[in-house]
Amino acid sequence: MSLKDAFSGLKEELGQDLKSENNTLGSKTKASVAKNSKPPNKTSKLSKPSVEEASPPQKAKRKLGKRSNPEFTQAPAFIRKATHRAVKVKLIMNTEFNDYSELVEALLVQWLEQDK
Repeated sequence: MSLKDAFSGLKEELGQDLKSENNTLGSKTKASVAKNSKPPNKTSKLSKPSVEEASPPQKAKRKLGKRSNPEFTQAPAFIRKATHRAVKVKLIMNTEFNDYSELVEALLVQWLEQDK
């Protein structure tokens, strides 16, 4: 008997064993599905919150920023770091302007009105 013949014989036996095992597994799963034909209950053991608890609290609408306002445009400029730091410090101390942008706009408007 050659090695090739022995191998093919083993292969056939193994194939038959696998087929019979698959058949028994298939019949077991079909039987278990038939027993449990009722769909599984998907409800949680935790109680559902009431409608009042489920709704999130109402948030106050935020004011649109300058970036999304079509009346504004970004106008970058290069200034010295020391000047920028001094301006930020003065803006914190002075409550006339809310931010750097308002100060720059006020100064530019003032400059434009000088020529009139």
